[in-house]
Amino acid sequence: MKLKNTLVIVGIVVVACIIAYLLFTNVYLKMPHPANVSRDKDYSYEPIMLLDSDDNPHIIWESDDADGDLWDSEIYYTKWNGENWVNDKGEIVDKYRINLNISENSFDSGLGYFFLDSKNYPHVLWFDSRVLGGGHTVYRKWDENGWVDIKGSTESTYYSDFDNPIGTSDVVMDSDDNLHVITHVSVPRGDTFDYRIGYLKRIDGKWINIFGDEYSKDNDFLGIVIPSIVDLKIQVDSSGYPCILWTDDDYDTDGFIYFIRWNGEDWVNVAGESCNIGFENSRIYDKLVDIFRVDFMLDSDDNPHIFMNYFSEKIEEYDYCLLIYYVKWDGKKWINEKGTIKNSFDEKNWSLKMGYSDSLVFSFDLDSKNQPHICFSSWVENIGTNIYYAHLDGDTWKTASGEFFDKDMKSGSLSQNYYSSWQPSLAIDSDDFPHICWRDNLRWETYDEIMYVKWNGESWVCADGTPYKPSRYKGE
Repeated sequence: MKLKNTLVIVGIVVVACIIAYLLFTNVYLKMPHPANVSRDKDYSYEPIMLLDSDDNPHIIWESDDADGDLWDSEIYYTKWNGENWVNDKGEIVDKYRINLNISENSFDSGLGYFFLDSKNYPHVLWFDSRVLGGGHTVYRKWDENGWVDIKGSTESTYYSDFDNPIGTSDVVMDSDDNLHVITHVSVPRGDTFDYRIGYLKRIDGKWINIFGDEYSKDNDFLGIVIPSIVDLKIQVDSSGYPCILWTDDDYDTDGFIYFIRWNGEDWVNVAGESCNIGFENSRIYDKLVDIFRVDFMLDSDDNPHIFMNYFSEKIEEYDYCLLIYYVKWDGKKWINEKGTIKNSFDEKNWSLKMGYSDSLVFSFDLDSKNQPHICFSSWVENIGTNIYYAHLDGDTWKTASGEFFDKDMKSGSLSQNYYSSWQPSLAIDSDDFPHICWRDNLRWETYDEIMYVKWNGESWVCADGTPYKPSRYKGE
């Protein structure tokens, strides 16, 4: 009898454990991570995040259908209103974020650019493949009437596109909500090509050139002709004048990096000297280098800060390593974070190190003291691909908590996801605290999702203040 009772008790315990397990796996494990913004049951990727004047995040991203159809991606938009994630109309998002879709295209929509204007309204540009095998750039902005095109019309179709006559390599919005567009086109030269750089500004419903003349097909280009161009970036200074950065590394051969700016009358280099033929006096380095990506921002004094990826053949235990370099113009010379003149690449002077990475993506911003903050994704052996964050404090790179940032990637890991966290986007708020979103393959979700966290001065938290806990980590 005693044995029978024991067996009954054991059976009850076993059944209870099974029920508890099923409840756990079907309820808790399927609960979305509190940092998960997308939750759309599809593949979400390429997030871009901006902060409005109240330090609330606005995020856009691409999302493919769960069946993996590459010709069916859409553009999604959401913002945090202080209490909830809401859509463009201010409505609380539905369970699977379906009411966040702003492209609603039956074919592919590829994300391009994202801006917030002086009213905190979003402006979005994306490449739309409405017609299979072709497409164009679509521009939409939100105003009191809803989503409108560049002419302010709500009646636009996907065939009334960006209305930009020269094409787009890069675009930026200035403090007066005007768009500045830069592009480059090939020009035949014998058996090869040169490249011309073109620039236009959108103001009062018109496209104008660098001299303020309304666009015509003969006056859009800047008189800049170069043999090769890869990365072409633009920023606008406090006077509303464009600054341009590019590299002529064509992926097969190493190249130089160039920086020029418009002074109201002429193109000059960073020191204010007129650019010479070939732009040799506009080079940042005097050595050919293998650059993967280069980008820049202007600080409150209109001085450029530049981050770049550089491939190194052998660094310590890595056979092939991607390094991140940082330089800035201090008003007289190019220097690194140590205040050292960096006129050539040298492995001993690199700023940050990334192990070989699948995404090769970084994002950066400047705080109120003109100090740089950066986050990037990196694969590290026995750790996986994670999101890392560092900021410059004096001449030292530190983590959010103020610890020394270990260039061997043993500190600064934010996502702590043993598998895949990449494609980060960073923004700094009015308290100089970082906000970061990224693409993540979560433990409890089947597909890639968009995550968002912010630093509150003590720890990483989700939008609602919930402490951020990694979705998984090796050993847990």
